[in-house]
Amino acid sequence: TQKEVAIKVVRKEEISTENLEFIKMETDILKICQHPYVVKLYDIYDYVDNIFIVMEYCQGGSLYNYFESQDFKFSELEVVKIVHRLATAIFSMHRLGIVHRDLKLSNIALSSEYGSEDLRILDFGLSKILGPGEQSNDPFGTLGYAAPEILNGSTYDKQVDIWSLGVITYFLICGKMPFNGKSSKKEENYKETLNNTLYNEPAFEKGWEEVSKECINFCKSALMKDPVKRITIKEVLEHPWFKKFFEEVVGRRRKYSKSGKKAATNDFLVYGSIEPNNKE
Repeated sequence: TQKEVAIKVVRKEEISTENLEFIKMETDILKICQHPYVVKLYDIYDYVDNIFIVMEYCQGGSLYNYFESQDFKFSELEVVKIVHRLATAIFSMHRLGIVHRDLKLSNIALSSEYGSEDLRILDFGLSKILGPGEQSNDPFGTLGYAAPEILNGSTYDKQVDIWSLGVITYFLICGKMPFNGKSSKKEENYKETLNNTLYNEPAFEKGWEEVSKECINFCKSALMKDPVKRITIKEVLEHPWFKKFFEEVVGRRRKYSKSGKKAATNDFLVYGSIEPNNKE
């Protein structure tokens, strides 16, 4: 096809039976999770010694690396676009019963090297399919992004992805993780981060002076310790933070249209509907 792709090579003799099951789960999930902001699975070649998983090639690298290249500074408008895209993908995943369990900036890739406009969620190796009302207690995730209910050994459901989305939003706004410890010693830092995640609230001080109240409310709602009180993915997509920017973009579009200038089409298409099942 002359199309660039990414190929994950799995050497069977080098991994455990359990990890082979994780790989099978990942490919099964990618087969059913077809969404513009989820990495595409093209083909799987399962041979005696190796498994070759052929996927979409995202030449822009990880969102973390791109954020780092921007000195960990994004405008609120850029952040709200990114978070909205992620939220529509998470809605689609959750509707299929898929919980990612390891959402973080390094597991979000950019399909283009020209910015954060077109992103992809990837690495479904720790993902799981949960039926209606079903929960899990597997201790999976990444410290700093993992929800309290995972860290304290409780059972949990798809709400853990909302927590991770809240952490991602917080980080993209101010360039700092909400619960990371301050100690330079690895073991102490781990304990501080764990304790902060379980018991302390994130600070909204330095870096938040000019951020909208809607954005702060969104972060607080996504980072509720109690998963029952935490905002749901449907409530995420209906949150005033998205509506606020949608209205601003529509207003700008109407202004440009009346002046005879070209409308801000790209922005408008992102916010043309907050309904996740709308193709726009």
